[in-house]
Formats: sequence, structure tokens, C-alpha cells
Amino acid sequence: MKVIDINPHIRFAEQIFFKRKPAKFNVFDCRIFCIVSGEMEIKIENCRYILKESDLFYCAGSNQYTISCINGCQLLCLNFDLSQERNDITENRAPLKINGSNPPRYVFKQEVEDCEFLNSHIVIENNYSLNSKVKNIIKEFESKQIFFREKSGAMLKDILVDIHRTQLKKSENSSGAIQTVISYINANYQNKIINSDLAKLTGYHEYYLNRIFKKQIGMTIHKYILQVRINEAKKILMTTDDNIYHIAETMGFNSVAHFSNCFRNYFGYSPLEYKNNFKNRI
Repeated sequence: MKVIDINPHIRFAEQIFFKRKPAKFNVFDCRIFCIVSGEMEIKIENCRYILKESDLFYCAGSNQYTISCINGCQLLCLNFDLSQERNDITENRAPLKINGSNPPRYVFKQEVEDCEFLNSHIVIENNYSLNSKVKNIIKEFESKQIFFREKSGAMLKDILVDIHRTQLKKSENSSGAIQTVISYINANYQNKIINSDLAKLTGYHEYYLNRIFKKQIGMTIHKYILQVRINEAKKILMTTDDNIYHIAETMGFNSVAHFSNCFRNYFGYSPLEYKNNFKNRI
């Protein structure tokens, strides 16, 4: 399927009050949440988000997430397919709660070839415009006027295109942000660096920043920091007589054991073995 082929089939469109302790769910349909009031925590694909008023969350079908409300949360909710392939199913397909005896089940997965953003999950912060559009879809869906499904589906496609454009613009403008992150790491690798600090430098959400960093550089931010520290440590080993304890501390490692394990994983030798082998070659 391509974006031109998207023809959403909405099964559920309501404003709801959500209050739940943390629980993990398997999602059949695509979903959009728009926060009206309160706060919601969502964990998905090793990412954690706190959604607040005017934030929008999208996730593709056949996904899993853990969801909880910090306080009671009012939200606009849409459940839908990206096509009319299963338009014979009109009732809401509630997500399946996952527990130890209830393994995840994936029933139907749709892929959009020319929009990778719609194949995963997206968080768009502080976007009243999209929230207003979702609210209009709910009004249309609840009206039950003739062709209400067709019209609300067309309105939803408009939102999905807006989401795609928003993410594409972020992606196109991300090269400067990635270079900012790299420059900061190269200048501060000896200090403690956390993703939230890097996010503040770039204006991106920390999880989105890590995603585009991995896409452009080929590794996560954490692995890049580790690589810089290991390479700098190697230079010190080859050019000075500093002991391993001092090098580990200088490079920002928590302990000598952590430093040694990381170094061995990269080069196949412990720091001391590497230093001795280098001296022998000289």
C-alpha cells in the first residue's frame, strides 16, 4: 500500500475518560489518541512517553504498548484500518490485554511503502490543529448521517497526510540536529551525557532524536558515545603511560570492569593486553 491507496475504515471514534493502572496491550487496529486533559504514560518499542494536553499519539496496528494514566485522562480516540479491506467488521476491536498466559496475537498488519512513519508510532507534541481535526471526525462519526463513514474516513486521511508531512519536515531538518549532537558528544565525552540534555539542545523529543540518530548514523546515541570514549581511550593507551584506572575515570566509565568489558567487545583485547601488544609491535 502507498499513501495514495490509504482509505481509512474507522471502527471507533469517541471522546473517552481513561483511568487505568499500567497494563500491556496488543493492538489490532491503528490508533490515534489526542489528550484533552490529564496525563497519560505510554511505553512502546522501548520508548516511554508522557502525553499531556494537546499531544497526539499514533501507532500502527499489530503493535504492543503499556498504557497508564498518571491522573484521570480525557482523550479523543480513533481506532481504524488504513484501508477498506476489512470494512465488513464495523464494531470496535478492543485491544487484547497481555499477561503471562495470554501470548500476543497479531491478526492483521498493514504497511505503507512510501511513508515509514505510519508503520510504527508517532508522538506529536502540542498540536491543537490536529486535535481539532480529530474532534471534527468524532462529531461526524457520531452524527450517523448518510455516508458518515466515508466522510470521516476522508477526514482521517487528511490528518494522516498532515502527520506524514510533519514527520517528514522533522526528518529533512534533522541533519543539523544530528551534527549538533555529534559535536556536543565529541566535546563532552568525558562527562556524563544523557539523552534528555541532548534533546534540549536540538528541540526534538529524546526518543525521536535517538530514532533519527540511529537512522542517519547507524547506531544509537548511547553506542556512539561509547565508541567515542573507547577510541579516545585507545589513543591514550598507545601514547601515554597512564594506568587503566585513570583512563577509565577520565573517559567517563563507571568502573574499570565496565571499561575493560567495553574495550574487549570493541577490539578483542583487554586494555592492558592491547597496550602490551602495541608496545611489542613498536
